[in-house]
Amino acid sequence: RRVRGQKNNDYTVQKSSPLWDSPKISDIQNVEAIQRKFTKRIKGMADVNYWERLKQLKITSLQRRRERYSIIMMWKMANGKAPNNIGIRFYDHNRLGLKAEI
Repeated sequence: RRVRGQKNNDYTVQKSSPLWDSPKISDIQNVEAIQRKFTKRIKGMADVNYWERLKQLKITSLQRRRERYSIIMMWKMANGKAPNNIGIRFYDHNRLGLKAEI
């Protein structure tokens, strides 16, 4: 039996995951909008554009963070540091180095 609101909690947990990466651009934009609004409320940041706020606060955009974590996770799977439960096959290419096949 499902607890009322469980579906929303699952959705929130997925978006909080460092590897959450929705294929829907609208989902990504909605999550990024939360960071835009939050950083704008920091004292002295209201009139600073988003990218300058990120630079001054020494943080990256959520999109960039997701890309970074995806790359790190792929490296970990390729080197046996993390389980590969999604079936990605890694192989050496004589000219291009390590390649991944989904």
